Amino acid sequence: MKNIFISIMILISGAVYAQECKIDLNSLAHPDINLIQINKLGQSRLFKIVLSGGFDTIANKEIIDNLSQWFLNQDSRIDIVRVNDVKKLEDRCHYLIIGLTGKLDDLSIFNLPIKIYNNNCTLGTIELTDYGDAIAIINESAQCSAAIGNSYAALRNLSSGRFLGLYNYYILKNNKMRYLGNLKENKFISDSLVDLALIRKENYSQKIDNKYIEAYFSCKYKTISQFQFTIDSLMDSFDDFCRLYKVTKPSQKLKFFIHSDQLEINIVSGDPKPGTTGGFVIDSLIHTVGLDKDLLTHEGIHYIFNFNLRSPNSFFNEGIPLSFALFQHPERITNDCKIIRDNLEIQDLITGKTDFWKGPYKNGQCLSYPISGLFLKFLIDKYGIDKLKRFYQYPDVAEGFKNIYNVELPMIVTEWQNYILRNIN
Repeated sequence: MKNIFISIMILISGAVYAQECKIDLNSLAHPDINLIQINKLGQSRLFKIVLSGGFDTIANKEIIDNLSQWFLNQDSRIDIVRVNDVKKLEDRCHYLIIGLTGKLDDLSIFNLPIKIYNNNCTLGTIELTDYGDAIAIINESAQCSAAIGNSYAALRNLSSGRFLGLYNYYILKNNKMRYLGNLKENKFISDSLVDLALIRKENYSQKIDNKYIEAYFSCKYKTISQFQFTIDSLMDSFDDFCRLYKVTKPSQKLKFFIHSDQLEINIVSGDPKPGTTGGFVIDSLIHTVGLDKDLLTHEGIHYIFNFNLRSPNSFFNEGIPLSFALFQHPERITNDCKIIRDNLEIQDLITGKTDFWKGPYKNGQCLSYPISGLFLKFLIDKYGIDKLKRFYQYPDVAEGFKNIYNVELPMIVTEWQNYILRNIN
């Protein structure tokens, strides 16, 4: 069972006023923050992963791993079977169906409210029609769950980087999250459908833009003209980042959705999570709660850098915008070094053996953030950005350090530790 709790508390800049919005989010189906149904699956010791015919388990191992991690625990006994081999459901066994729409047929045995006919999958009034469409769904008894897509690319998008399980179903259209919802007595009901495109159109019609940014504001902001300067000032930060880190801006504008509270970002982003989050990037959209400039810059840099290069390692992914913040605000370096001075054994954090968000904490602050920023700042200062960008091509961190930096990982950690101590004294 994978648990992600991100706590980034921010100050909301500008005045937010309660006012009437066209769609009342409080009236919509809400996520199950207690994860009741997904926990039912995780309690099972006998688990079968059911694959569609012809599913390549080697080429698509990442899809299976990403989806199954939500439902399995360390005591689970796992069998992988083909869908045609399941003739009846076993007692005390839970099932995860993964497959392509065109390779599946009758799924009625799994008691899921979806229909597959003539290579089309439907849930109520919603049909998966295009190459980039997919659905993740869990039945009310929580004995079965399924992830079905019209392509491996759609399944990979559905399974990667998303927090599943808070709603009964998630639906991708054109590789972007479009619908969320809950079932009632294991049936689709239109009243429970959360239409993300409609919410964004109706509740985020206020917009500030310039030649590089489009910022859409929640209807709870009474006026937004006073935020034009903040949005415009981001352009200088992004120009500085591209110059310093030697990356190019995406040709399309950066699209921000500025939310007023946690409920809005949880629902409107299409990726609700337990706990609180200040912002993140998903489906090529940038979401933030409020207008803290450091937060807007942080998330925008995520988008720009990942458009050019992407690391599967959260430590390096988060370290990019955090290291840039230290270039912008060098006065923060000494303070950050003092904060982490008792947590300098970071090798497992770097390699991902220790989950980024389960790293050391101090006074409620996740120290993984300042650690990653300081580590990448050190690498760029000493070895240059070109080597760091080449390093990003290596999925194995230890191998990357050896081949690009010509040093073993323990040695470069020692160099970094000395860097920290020098900045404290």
